Order: sequence, then C-alpha cells, then structure tokens
Amino acid sequence: MLFAGCSGTTSAVNPADLEGFDCLELPLTFAGPDNHFSVVTARIQGHAFRLMLDTADYAAFSLTPGALNKLDVKITGKRSYRDMTGRRFCSRKFIVPSMQLGTLTLTQVPGRENVNGPPQYDGTIGRALLAGFYTLIDYPHKTLTLYKKDREPPCLRGQGWFRYDCKREMQFKVRLEGLARDYWIGLDSGTGLTFVPRDSELGRAMRSALKPTRVTEGSVNNVPADDLRFYEIGRVTLDGYDIGRMACLVGPAARYMGNGLMGFDFLASNRVLVDFATQTVWLRKAE
Repeated sequence: MLFAGCSGTTSAVNPADLEGFDCLELPLTFAGPDNHFSVVTARIQGHAFRLMLDTADYAAFSLTPGALNKLDVKITGKRSYRDMTGRRFCSRKFIVPSMQLGTLTLTQVPGRENVNGPPQYDGTIGRALLAGFYTLIDYPHKTLTLYKKDREPPCLRGQGWFRYDCKREMQFKVRLEGLARDYWIGLDSGTGLTFVPRDSELGRAMRSALKPTRVTEGSVNNVPADDLRFYEIGRVTLDGYDIGRMACLVGPAARYMGNGLMGFDFLASNRVLVDFATQTVWLRKAE
C-alpha cells in the first residue's frame, strides 16, 4: 500500500502502438500474510522480478533497492512518497528500456525505487502502467488480464456485470451492514484486510455503532495490535450491488487516507474490471 502523493493517473505505456497486441492473461500468485497479496512476474534485462499488484500506487512500477541495483538503467531524478501511516520516503526515479510481461514487451517504462517495500517482493506494479489497458483483476481465477483499448473487452459480453463510474479518485460509495448511511472508500490490492482509519468518518461510525469481533494479534503495517480493532461485516453494498462479506481493521492512519481502502475480501469475492484512465469499474460476483 504505497502512495506517490499525486492526484491523477496517466498511462506509462500506449498499447495501441503495440503491433499485434490484443490481450494478455498473466497468472497471479499469492504471498504475504494469509496469502492476501497478488504477485505477477516481470522480466527485465534477464532477471525475473516478483511484483506485487498495487492499485493504490500511482507509479507505473517500482523496484526495491536490491532489485534496482541488478539493472543497467538511467536514473532520472528523485521523488518522495508516503505510506499509510504518513511516513515520507525519498527514492530514485529511473527508466527501464524494456520490460516483459508474459509475451508483451513494454519499452521506456518509468519506475521508482521502493525503499520500504516488503522483503518477499521485488517491487510493485501500479496505476500508471495499468491505465494503458482495460485491467481485469480476477482473484477467483488467479489471473490478471490486460486488454487493448480499441474496443470493449470481450469479457463484458457475459451477463451479470455491474458498471460503476467512480466520482472521486477510485473511490466507491458503499453501505456497511449496521450503519445508517453510505461512506466513500478506496480500492487497494496492496492491502490485505480492508483498513479504516480510526478517526475518519467511517471509523468513528463503526466504533460507535458496531462491536469489534476481536482485538488483533501482532502489528499490521507497523501499527501495534493494541491500536487495532477487527470487525467482520456481514454485508457490504454498492448502489444495490452486493459486494459480499468484508473483514475490516480499524486503527490509526494518516489523515489523507480518507475512510480507508478495500482490500483482499473485496477482490476475492468479485471479478473486477477497471479502466484506471476514466475511473470506470465493472464488477461481477465470483462464480
């Protein structure tokens, strides 16, 4: 869960210029605590890197210092970014001449150094790369599919898809069972359980109206267990669409996080097709 501190998403690649490209299906593997984080493999200069899918990261992709030091790349400057607790980090920016995702080759891809990334990954893939495609995140089938943006993705020809146009920066207006109104909350494949800041509107409402299921054991994202509360929400809806059950952590976090971020539970129970460039999302319940 990483934030680059910018307010928009632009594509780092233009697949329309890639001759012969139609779509690409990549296998997802799962790692991290409780296997809640999805990982794809990219090849750069003969090295295979395990990159965590991070839909809350505005950068095209990132590499840890150890992974970056294996490559011959052009360093283009420095940038700062923040994690969910608000801590700031400074890292190098660079350009990778060529990156392979399965059979797809991308050129001149901008990246950033991920100086606080988890050690089990080599980096992340973020929005600026995905914005060049229709992106189908399919946890139930353990795949990530990238579609060329020259027509509607063929997967939408099936029945049961629910379209949602995000009116804020990749935010969903959801209703949690037991609460009296809707709240805006974001999408982040880089978090496990849905995380809600304790002092946000949603956090205050949950602490007032709902009883925590239990106190967590161990820290999460550098937040001590004593400051966290675990809630199991039986039903979450989005404009009438049944998202399903959701496990939530409520704890301290930086103010800019708003009401929080939906994570693994949301993605595991729904197929999620996203156009990050237009902030359009299609949802379909997992079969």
